[in-house]
Amino acid sequence: MCHGIGDRHSHVSHERSNNDRDVRETDSGLRASQHTGSPTWMTRRQCIIMGAIVAASIFAGTRPPAAWATTKYPKTIEALLYAYDREMALYYEYVAFGKVAKAEGYIGIAYLFTALGSAELIHAQNFGKILSRHGVELPSGGTPTVSTAKTQENLIKAADAEVDAVETFYPEILQKLGAEDMKDAIMATNHAWESEKQHKGIIKKIQRWSPSFFERVARTIDEHTGPYFVCQVCGSTMTEIPPDTCPICKLSSQHYRKIEIPD
Repeated sequence: MCHGIGDRHSHVSHERSNNDRDVRETDSGLRASQHTGSPTWMTRRQCIIMGAIVAASIFAGTRPPAAWATTKYPKTIEALLYAYDREMALYYEYVAFGKVAKAEGYIGIAYLFTALGSAELIHAQNFGKILSRHGVELPSGGTPTVSTAKTQENLIKAADAEVDAVETFYPEILQKLGAEDMKDAIMATNHAWESEKQHKGIIKKIQRWSPSFFERVARTIDEHTGPYFVCQVCGSTMTEIPPDTCPICKLSSQHYRKIEIPD
């Protein structure tokens, strides 16, 4: 069973040796305490993806298991690592979904996935910058293998992921960050959360599509999709550039970049 990030036991001593117990401690971020009935942070699909990423990074030695154990922000670092991994997984997933949509002739949907993926990458980069400032080495592996299906199913998965991010994932992350009050971590997480709300608004109708109407709706997207613009600071995703400032990070709208339609 997959659980959320659990609190570290307070009785663990600082003299714990750098052995298998350290590896288990690092991985404890993906499990809730055995003594609580805390809600899960991930859907079954997300659990499989994130478990594979974390296991691979530990096995490859790209993330020292206890490198950040002495920081005064242990829970924050643990939560940011989890958010970084999730956003990178979504980025690669959306890139793969876009390629499938393009191959199937749904250019508008491929463009949508390209825009969403661009924003997820910015979220991951923002988390990564904070982690690097605190001496945490990020995974350096290659492009992961992503499981894809037909575009219709990929859209449903994307809609589910955005709803989960808005309603469950980021509220849980923010709750975790509150105890240690690292300002830049909270700000980056709020930016990502608000951006995911925009994504949810863009594709929320997907969950109501029945199979019999998918082709009609998909072609409508192809015909009427306008340009997407993504703020390079926070990941805000818009169909037009705001007149003055980004509605999320409040910086100049000059930070928006037009996402190019896949060739």
